Amino acid sequence: MLNQFQIEYQELHVTNESIYTLAVNNNLQLLAFGGKTETIQIFDLTNESIHQILEKTHKLPVLCLIFSKNNRLFQFGFDHFFVIYSYANKKFVEPEIIKTPNIMHRFAILTNNDESVISIGDTNVISIYQISSRQLQSVILPDYNKLTCITTNLEKKIAIVSGIRSLFFLNINSQRIIFKNQISSSFYVKLSNNNYLFAEGHRNNINITSLRNKKLIRKQSGNQNFCALIIRFTNDDKFLLAGSMDYSITIYNVIQGGFNTYENHESYIFSLEFQDEEEKVFYTGSKDFRIGKWVKKDN
Repeated sequence: MLNQFQIEYQELHVTNESIYTLAVNNNLQLLAFGGKTETIQIFDLTNESIHQILEKTHKLPVLCLIFSKNNRLFQFGFDHFFVIYSYANKKFVEPEIIKTPNIMHRFAILTNNDESVISIGDTNVISIYQISSRQLQSVILPDYNKLTCITTNLEKKIAIVSGIRSLFFLNINSQRIIFKNQISSSFYVKLSNNNYLFAEGHRNNINITSLRNKKLIRKQSGNQNFCALIIRFTNDDKFLLAGSMDYSITIYNVIQGGFNTYENHESYIFSLEFQDEEEKVFYTGSKDFRIGKWVKKDN
C-alpha cells in the first residue's frame, strides 16, 4: 500500500539560482548542487550549512554532478568539458578538466568501479572516458538521435540511453549497442536495481517495462502537464519517485499500482537523490531556487 511511503516536506533556501542538478555523498554527508551559473555549492547535511563553494570551472550552466565512492566529485556542464575534483583535507581540490567531442554533457554515469565515465549530450555521440589511462572513446549513433539521458544499475553491465526517437541498450564492457527500441519520445529513463525493469518518462506517462523481453508491465498516466524530468527507484524497487515539469513529486507503487502526488515546489524539478541507503530522507532540486528535503514518515 502507498501508505508505506508517506513523506513530509521541508524547504532549504540556500541559493538564488535555479538548481539543475544535485548529488549526495553518503560517506561525507555532503550535498553538492549546481545550476544556472557555473558555481557549485557544497552543503553540509549534518549542520545544514554551506561547506564549500567551487567557482567557475565551467563558463555555462552545470547540468550533472556525481560523487564517486572515493569521494571524487564529477561535474558536467553545457560545454565540451567535464571536471573531476579530488577530496583532501576536508575540501574539494585540484580540478582536472577533460575535453570531449560532446557539445554539452546533459547526463553521465560512472562505471567499472568508478574508473570510467559515460556521458551524453544533445548530439548522437556517447563519450566513454577511462580515468586512469585518460583514454577517450566514442560510440556514434545514427544522426537523427538526439540523446537526453543515460542510466545503469548496480551491476553496471548494461546502460540504457534515451533519445528523442529510440532507446539504445549499451553493453558497457564491449561498448556496443546490443538492442534498439523505437519509441516516439522519452526524455528520461531509469533502470531498476534488480535488473528486471526500467522506467521511462513517455510524454505524460511513466512506462514500466521488462528489461528481458521489453514488454510494457505498467503504464501510469499523469495529468496533461506531467513530464518526468528525474526518476529514481527505491533500493527494493517497490516504489518509484518522479520529479516533473508540472512542479510535482509523485511516488508510484511499482508492485500494486497507484500513486501519491506532492505539489510543494513552484517550478520544474530536475533532480532527486536519497541521503543514504536507509532512504528515510531524499532531496530535490528545482528551478524555483529551492532544495526540498523530504522525510519519510514512520508507519
